[in-house]
Amino acid sequence: MKPEESKEKYMKFQMMQQQMIQLQKQLEELTQQKQELNLTISAIKDFSETKGEKKLLTPLASGIFMKSKIDIFDEVLVNVGNGIIVKKNPIQAIKLVEKHLIDIDQIIEQISQSLMQYDQEFVNLQKELEVQNV
Repeated sequence: MKPEESKEKYMKFQMMQQQMIQLQKQLEELTQQKQELNLTISAIKDFSETKGEKKLLTPLASGIFMKSKIDIFDEVLVNVGNGIIVKKNPIQAIKLVEKHLIDIDQIIEQISQSLMQYDQEFVNLQKELEVQNV
């Protein structure tokens, strides 16, 4: 193998390594989002099943909360994008969050497929470089 080819393969190896790191980071972030969305579903269910007054802390800013009370839980305000907020009943809100979970699962699947492809290419390239002692 020519030195230029070895250098090119080594650069490709490094690029692939960085891309794999980025994809793994995206997977971690999406997994975190899934956990948060599952907690949101649980919270909506808990509130909708609660009878009577419920006390809670309402976030105003990072680390700043206000004590509040809620006695009727039949409406959820949902940000659907571009700053647009719509009213939904708890069941509709849960369905919306579940749809978002499905979307995230599809993205996770795509990223996982990409990672598997990169991984195979990465291993092959690594072997080639080891043979060349690069």
